[in-house]
Amino acid sequence: MNYNLVEVRKFSGCPYGFCLPIFSRKGSNDAYAQNLDISGRVVEFLPVDTSTFDKIDILPPPHVTDVGLKGFLAFHHEDGQLFVLHLDELREALMGIGIANPFVAVELSALLNDRDLQHLAIRECADVFGNAGIIANWARREKKLFRVVEEALQDISDIYEPEYDALSEDFAKLQSEFSLKDWTEIWIRLWGQGYKRKELVGLASLRLDQDYGFYGDAPKIFLLILDFDDSDFVIKHALKALESSRITDDFWRTLFNRLGNISSRNRKLLTEIASSGLRQELQQNNPSSRVWVSLWSSAFSYEDRAREAWSLAIDYVEKLPTLTSDAAGILVYPFRQYDSEFEPFFRKTRDWVVRYPRSTVVWSTLFLKVVERDKSYDLIDIGVDWLSRSGGNLTSWVNIWSKFHGLIDEELRRDLAMQWLSRARLDMRSWVDIFLLMFENASIAEKEKLKNLGKMWLRSGYGSRASHRKIEQAVRYLESLSAV
Repeated sequence: MNYNLVEVRKFSGCPYGFCLPIFSRKGSNDAYAQNLDISGRVVEFLPVDTSTFDKIDILPPPHVTDVGLKGFLAFHHEDGQLFVLHLDELREALMGIGIANPFVAVELSALLNDRDLQHLAIRECADVFGNAGIIANWARREKKLFRVVEEALQDISDIYEPEYDALSEDFAKLQSEFSLKDWTEIWIRLWGQGYKRKELVGLASLRLDQDYGFYGDAPKIFLLILDFDDSDFVIKHALKALESSRITDDFWRTLFNRLGNISSRNRKLLTEIASSGLRQELQQNNPSSRVWVSLWSSAFSYEDRAREAWSLAIDYVEKLPTLTSDAAGILVYPFRQYDSEFEPFFRKTRDWVVRYPRSTVVWSTLFLKVVERDKSYDLIDIGVDWLSRSGGNLTSWVNIWSKFHGLIDEELRRDLAMQWLSRARLDMRSWVDIFLLMFENASIAEKEKLKNLGKMWLRSGYGSRASHRKIEQAVRYLESLSAV
């Protein structure tokens, strides 16, 4: 189950320094905070009442994590910058950074394992306390805490060595019952606590070899393992984890990219796995558009296999005659390269444009691409009909209208523009552009319509000051003509 970072909260009275990352998860209205181990991995997520913390009005990055994975620490710097990073990344980012507040510097010294910074910060804090007894006790506690953290960081593995009875019992379950329904959940919990990780790698690999289902969690398990061991043995089983899972499973795409980055030797096989996964997904009654398109757009970046890519794309278009905006990329992408390879794809795209005209960004984008290559009468007629009926909320209407300059009668093109001004959204910048274009060479009949349209736009309150000045000047001129 994924947890999504949604905001960062600060502790009351502490405008800067370490903060609390707040997470949400699908199916719950609760807010969650991480419980991290000393290595920075998530042990568990705990519900938290955010009303007791002050919100930082900075939108954090869209991080996602889960139990057993690396968690995120947040630090709000005095210059306003918000860091939300993994433990090791935060140490690197804050190393040597200037901190004016000595109390924040004391906090930071433990994270950075910087004894000199701690001593300097404590001396600066002494001026604040004013009482020698208080500062001595406080400094003693801070130094003790620093030593505890320092010793823990020196050898994290020592913390995990004790053989807890409960962990031993859970490990025994994993060994003896591969068909256990919560096998994956137990495995991840043990991994998050650092218990017998080499043995856990062996168990996960053996279970995969024996074709036991991971209920979609195999990619997540081998992502965890790759942080610990990226040997050929692990990579072999991580590839198998991709093969045994659906491309819509959690962390499938993350594992796919991770393996591609580890070694170029994997890339040919990765492309084959992705291609197979894409075809399997097309066999489903309702393939996930966003996931499918996203993987398709990157799956063939490792291998130049244009024909296979376009073949899959054609099958996808056949499967989804009612395309969503997520599919726009897959349909527009081929027009930029592999020109000699995608004629069948182009024909299918042309057919879809002719059969399913609609007032959407997808359709208008594709129509423009198709008409750049093919200016047949049937396409021109469809374009004219679309311009007369649709596109009132689309900036792309202007692009198609402009493309038809010289392709249709100019009087007809101007009439289409006047119709569009009457139904288009007044808050679009393109409304002003079309109005001013029509105003430049307006006929007598058009001038009266433009005067009324201009007044209507001015009353709407939309647009910049510069746009208002231009429309006001045009309307005043048109009114002066009426007065003559």
